[in-house]
Amino acid sequence: MNALTGPGVGSSRGALWLPLLRRLAEEVPNSYVWKNVDPALEGIGDIDYCARTADWPTINLVFRRWALNAGLGPVIVCRHVPDVMFLVVPDSTSDSLYELDVRDRIKLRGTTVFHCEEGLPLAQTDARGFRRLRPGAEGVVKLVLHGVAPGGLARPAALDKERVAMLIKSDPRGARDATRLFGMASPSTQSRQGGHEGRMEPARDDARGHAHDGESARQSQGRLGKGSLRADQEPLSRHHRDRAAQASRAR
Repeated sequence: MNALTGPGVGSSRGALWLPLLRRLAEEVPNSYVWKNVDPALEGIGDIDYCARTADWPTINLVFRRWALNAGLGPVIVCRHVPDVMFLVVPDSTSDSLYELDVRDRIKLRGTTVFHCEEGLPLAQTDARGFRRLRPGAEGVVKLVLHGVAPGGLARPAALDKERVAMLIKSDPRGARDATRLFGMASPSTQSRQGGHEGRMEPARDDARGHAHDGESARQSQGRLGKGSLRADQEPLSRHHRDRAAQASRAR
């Protein structure tokens, strides 16, 4: 779900969001913003929040009190999506919505990427007074969630939209720490990257450099899809093909 924003509401929206985020940091200390806080404070989109399910009633109450004090309402709570609580409130003075999306675990195509508690070591207190996933960690998470299409192709436009390169470059340490959530690739996967046997590809500063990995994956899938060759088979050498042809003629 995406919050609607009206023109020229960035600063006023940011001023309205901050008291809520600061109160949540006080009332639910083990919770944090896991993505999109900066665009939201600029007046674009919603805020994605991470908290244990047991803390959701408190978050709901804090959100309702904030909306009442800000003159917003009515508050709408949606729990139709598993593992998510959407808190939405309209602004009667404009065509805008304020939306807080609360999750206990972050998922990708039905698989858990990480639980709220696992991300806590990667969270920090922002200078503006709320808890957030540190920028480099947010960039890595967005890279995992948005960087690769289901077929293995890279998605550079999505990476640009999510500011992935900017987030990672601004906080390299946070990015390195976040990779521990996902672990290292298997040796066989590492050796296949870029066609270099037994050698890992060098790290790229620009997240869009992963387009090369997506292209390599696409080419590999295309090769395995031709004929009846399985992934665990090697193509026949010319010598073996000739012997097979001679045996066929002899029969």
